Amino acid sequence: DVSASHGFRSVLENQMEDGVRALILDMTAIAYISSMTIGILADFHQRLAKIGGTLILLHCQEKVQDILRMVRLGDRIIPLLDDEVEAMKRARVEA
Repeated sequence: DVSASHGFRSVLENQMEDGVRALILDMTAIAYISSMTIGILADFHQRLAKIGGTLILLHCQEKVQDILRMVRLGDRIIPLLDDEVEAMKRARVEA
């Protein structure tokens, strides 16, 4: 989990270094989310927000949605969407 989290953080870092301001992460294959990953998502949400960007999570499994909502991150802070077109619209508007 630790090495996967570091790899995840590295991928997001690279995207930001390349100037990406809107990140849509397809979470389809993610069945569980650790506290470390939650911290990474919160950190990148804040960093993107500071530069006028956005982070959107797409196709979260129910268990992942429940965890994100429990920590008050899902929907209230980071949009959890199932519609790719809506995600793209929001990314364009918010970024």
